[in-house]
Amino acid sequence: MTHAKQDSSKKHRMLWILGLIVAAFCLIVAGDALINKLGSSTEEALPDSDRRALHELSIYTAAENDGDQAWKGISVTDHPILVMSKESGYSYLVNPETPVRSLFATNITMRDNPGGLDVHRLSRLYPRLWGIKALGGSFNTIGETTTVLGNDVYYLRFDDSNLNADYSSEHFIAFLAHESFHYYGQNHWPASSRFLEELRDDDYRLMSDKLALLDEVRAVTDAESPDEDRLRELATQLVALEEQRLAANPAYVSAEQGMETIEGTAEYMGMAAADSVGYDYGVMYFDNTKDVPFADVLPMYRAGKLGEGFLRDRLPYETGAQLALLAHELDPDGGWQDYLNEQSLEQPRTLIGALEHVLAG
Repeated sequence: MTHAKQDSSKKHRMLWILGLIVAAFCLIVAGDALINKLGSSTEEALPDSDRRALHELSIYTAAENDGDQAWKGISVTDHPILVMSKESGYSYLVNPETPVRSLFATNITMRDNPGGLDVHRLSRLYPRLWGIKALGGSFNTIGETTTVLGNDVYYLRFDDSNLNADYSSEHFIAFLAHESFHYYGQNHWPASSRFLEELRDDDYRLMSDKLALLDEVRAVTDAESPDEDRLRELATQLVALEEQRLAANPAYVSAEQGMETIEGTAEYMGMAAADSVGYDYGVMYFDNTKDVPFADVLPMYRAGKLGEGFLRDRLPYETGAQLALLAHELDPDGGWQDYLNEQSLEQPRTLIGALEHVLAG
């Protein structure tokens, strides 16, 4: 009996302590929600990086709304967005489609707001976001649905590095536009993946020819008044060269073209978003330099100055982005985008195919 009473007393004490811990934690969560609710709700009071991220999103939204939509019918700004700061711990529900009524949310007054964003700051300890903060990635992936306060959102987590680094593909607005295009624009496209096929000497020669053509394309498109006839000539040469490459090494080139299409179009979206906010980001930009010639790639690679996987893992982002920019120059009305939008898992299409479509039009 004595032992039973002692065990019962110990169990009761442990439950009591556990109850105190739970109660204390609930008080902390409630207190954090109260601080968020009663704290300053003006844009000026936000942490600097949070304010800058929201301001970029507002500028980009205004550009998209003013008819300057980078991709026909596809924009992350058409959907609720959840901007999550790793630095401050706050999250911001932007442009919700259903009314927001929650102890954990407060509306933010945005004075410098060209895009007319409707912004709600969520408390740092909002329970719904614990899983994302602890185990989630930096953004939604295809097939993943995240619902916050009744809104299916696209979320992006960021920190100061997403706003302060030069020439970065992960600059906040470029990163958001790139990754969200995978989610909203490519959910019915065949997925690309890293590939392991090898290149032979003839493949390197043909790739060198392709990279030289892309340097010419870049020089013409960067001119104050691009020569459309010359661009059509270069596009025709690129299409013919890709046919040669595909015949010589179908496994490598077909995988490369798939990745060029998926990642190149997403890069195109990121570059358009960066341009809308005045951030310097373009083709062949890297963390420590920009405007690297395509022609430099193979000599540096074969000299061991680039990582073993560079040609497979990074170069298709750059070549694909340049092909997308070329398609845009030749077809600014977006027929090339319609061509790509009409693909399916069973009938994939590529940027090279889009160029052929434009040239035939």
